Amino acid sequence: MDKGWIRMAMIVLGILIIGITLTMTVSALFKNAEAEKPKEGFHVLLPDQDICTMAYEGDTLWAGGATGIFKVNPKTLETKEIGDYRYVRSLATDNTGLWAGTDNGLVHITKEKTLIYTEAEGLPDNRILCVYPLEDGHFWLGTWGGAVEITVSEIDNGIVINTLYNSENGLLVDNVNVIHQDQRNGMWFGSYVAPRGGISVLTDGIWQYFTTGDALLHANITTIINRQDKTVVVGGGLYKYGGATVFRCENDKWTPCSRLTKASGLAGEKVRFLYEDKQGRLWVGSEYDGLTLMDNETVINLSDKTGLSQNEVKSITEDKDGNYWIGTLKGLTRIDQGTV
Repeated sequence: MDKGWIRMAMIVLGILIIGITLTMTVSALFKNAEAEKPKEGFHVLLPDQDICTMAYEGDTLWAGGATGIFKVNPKTLETKEIGDYRYVRSLATDNTGLWAGTDNGLVHITKEKTLIYTEAEGLPDNRILCVYPLEDGHFWLGTWGGAVEITVSEIDNGIVINTLYNSENGLLVDNVNVIHQDQRNGMWFGSYVAPRGGISVLTDGIWQYFTTGDALLHANITTIINRQDKTVVVGGGLYKYGGATVFRCENDKWTPCSRLTKASGLAGEKVRFLYEDKQGRLWVGSEYDGLTLMDNETVINLSDKTGLSQNEVKSITEDKDGNYWIGTLKGLTRIDQGTV
């Protein structure tokens, strides 16, 4: 074959390769740009922060996570870090201010001062896994050393330990990862030390226990909520395993009556967080797969592809304007009212 024709064929082939490469590059750029474009009705804040927990105080949304506590204005979306605390796992508010469960103790932030309570003040462990306020001004704290009920002493800014439960006097195990009060004023204590543990429920001095052998899909408990239909829903799991169990009270005893899994429509098996909104819809946050919104027979799955900041959903709440706030491993997402 003539060398000129060979040279020409090589040039044409080179041009074709360059053209295909450019086309693929431009296409990828457009796809990335589209992926990064904010979805309508979704707003992402603090994209570099791990948001584990949220709580409202007046017109302020508090968000806590791996590096500290952030003050969020729900209307302007302005954020401000107010404390460098090691791993904030739980937030709660009352008329005295903000309470934060951290790896280094219980933090109480008021307008005048900040106090930190630790083992030195009588807590069984400095690692506070959950903070649960009661209507009477008392608090329950979940720790690696058990569950404690406390009140604040007005005399010396200290705390009073009223009750301590651990594996020696009622709990399945010492670890208490989540605490919840049901509609009958019973207290639920969930652990996170599978394969041991599960749920310990105390009602009028009588204990009930639930484990994977009789009720739970997994012994690692991450979240417990009351629903408007008088049921209690418990979620948990590990990695891609888990789900949620629905409990109903019959003859003064709680009984598991149904389960929620991927077969029910959940985006992922492990349940990180449960929330029932003002409309009675159930929000289910997963470990890896975003969240699921369940409204009777309607199921909607949301993920980073639809506007979430990330797919590991750790907390969910709703503001007074009907907007939803989703805390994830990488930031905080506000979903505008009426978007879903």
